[in-house]
Amino acid sequence: MFKKIIFTTLLVITNISVTLAQDKIIGFWYTENKVAKVQVYQSGNFIYGKIVSVSDKNNEKKIGLIILKDFKPNGNEYIEGTIIEPRHNHSVDGKLTLSNDGSKLKVIGSSFLGFISKTENWLKTN
Repeated sequence: MFKKIIFTTLLVITNISVTLAQDKIIGFWYTENKVAKVQVYQSGNFIYGKIVSVSDKNNEKKIGLIILKDFKPNGNEYIEGTIIEPRHNHSVDGKLTLSNDGSKLKVIGSSFLGFISKTENWLKTN
């Protein structure tokens, strides 16, 4: 009986910590060099992100484009997702890493089994 109580308590604590990490990623983020503002949100058990504003009026057609898809929470990381690269409209495998204080998001896209990758650092905004 005591083992069941400990197991249940640990399960609840784990669920709370995953939920708190997910809450930190939810919101608005500036991409590197503030080229775009992205709204990161949860739908079901996955994390998504869509462009909500751009700094260059020539890119206004990209507003509303979902560029982060199907990321699974794993502590402060979000894994096994897809990043849509809006300039060329192609997709790459993605991983997101949230800083401990929740103010920075490392966005890593890779292709060709990880041999080619690019990292951007995004900043949280309102």
